[in-house]
Amino acid sequence: MKLSFQKKKAFSQTITSLIILVVLFLSCIPYFCKLDSLPIQLWDESRVSMNALCMYYNGDWGMTYYLDEPDMWNTKPPLLVWLQVIFMKLLGPGELAIRLPSALAAVATGILLFWTARKVYGNNLSGVIAAFILSTTPLFVNAHGMRTGDYDSLLLFWVSAFIFCSFFCSQAYRHERIKEAHRYLYIASLALSLAVLTKGVQALIVVPAVLAFVIFYGGPRRILKDKHLYFAFLLFVLIAGAWYLGREIKSAGYLQAIWENELGGRYFDSDSLLNRKSGYFYPTYLWEEYRWGTAIFGGCLLYAVLYGRKRSRVFALYLALCIVFYLSILSMSVTKIWWYMLPIIPPMTLIIAGIGVPVMYRLKKLYRPAVIAPVSLLLVVFFFAIPFAGIMKKIQTHESQDDLSNYLRRLTEIEDEKEIRTNPLILVYGEEYYQRAPLAFYVLQLQKRGIEVEYKKREELESGDFVCVAEQWAQEYVDARYRYEEVGREGKDIKFLRILGHRE
Repeated sequence: MKLSFQKKKAFSQTITSLIILVVLFLSCIPYFCKLDSLPIQLWDESRVSMNALCMYYNGDWGMTYYLDEPDMWNTKPPLLVWLQVIFMKLLGPGELAIRLPSALAAVATGILLFWTARKVYGNNLSGVIAAFILSTTPLFVNAHGMRTGDYDSLLLFWVSAFIFCSFFCSQAYRHERIKEAHRYLYIASLALSLAVLTKGVQALIVVPAVLAFVIFYGGPRRILKDKHLYFAFLLFVLIAGAWYLGREIKSAGYLQAIWENELGGRYFDSDSLLNRKSGYFYPTYLWEEYRWGTAIFGGCLLYAVLYGRKRSRVFALYLALCIVFYLSILSMSVTKIWWYMLPIIPPMTLIIAGIGVPVMYRLKKLYRPAVIAPVSLLLVVFFFAIPFAGIMKKIQTHESQDDLSNYLRRLTEIEDEKEIRTNPLILVYGEEYYQRAPLAFYVLQLQKRGIEVEYKKREELESGDFVCVAEQWAQEYVDARYRYEEVGREGKDIKFLRILGHRE
């Protein structure tokens, strides 16, 4: 009888483990589905991809370059770039190598959420809920989130690890489990170091709130007198400082560029009127774009504070402190961009996941099993199946509208250079220099293969130039100022023109 019970228990545990693995696998599908379907995107991905491609070609791992010059505009440390170069060496230069670090960081964040929820709430269900919510959050599974080669997915993982491990460190100090506290202290220090090596100063925004909680909750005297606190700080300084000092030695003026771009520049000023928004931009954006999710988060936080167990309540208040502090610092900045707030998603996710088991427990107490099954199914459909289907539909239907990037991308995939009939090719650009950035990733690859591709300003075209125009403004400019013959088309928007001379 006893053996039969043990077999049933083992079988039940096996089934539970399989269900968990299946759900976690499903949560990873949005991270990898059609990951390389779009060409390199404008803004951060285009700049970072060029840093990685230049490092791939020149082999200088101690400096980030844009073309042949040290990059003094994008002053972020190179951890993401290093990972992208490693994947380029394994897979070749392309969108997949650029975006895999972001996708893998998302998977790692899901695993981290599962582990943290299981440790705090004492059950697997909360961990599964947390991981699945992350993978169905439109704010995260998006361009500038984990679907492109931007910094934010990797930053989100390291910052989350720092926040969660710091909480466990404070718990261990409070209950005088000193060796355990030291272990989490050093892990948190390492995570913060790697967060800084990912995106620089932004990783430090939440540190004052975390440090204040750890010291006061874990015991000020006990912690401030512990030499390991200062050893952990020294570890952070050595790891993060090594890059900044080394880069300044190799390229004088780097620290000044950081001050202008990251510390003083964007915080107190903005290089675009589009990024100048009100002080309530972040909470307003959350409410207007994700009203249901924000309302559910607020309700779950209130439930955790009023009815949660002591540890769950303390954890929820700690995460709320981190969220409020982080958004407050961001809101005081002149430059406000929605993806800056991505690091608050994992804490929000864990607060929501924390009510999963209490809800199921209350359902069991209030209703018969015949009622619980359909109610549970309804909850699964509403909170998981519908968001999952929405995310997958968005991924499947999202197509690039940039014909020129798509065309250049196809050229890089042609192995025989003789098949590329547009050699030499001149790409026309206007006053907005940044619009070249997504194209540069493909142009550099073509140039390295000996294919003649170059840029020219629209006013510098000469007789005999073989020109590619894609945008309406470029076509209108050429029509108004040059005589030309059309020698080919690609798709619906791209035209190939032979310049014959200026119009009289």
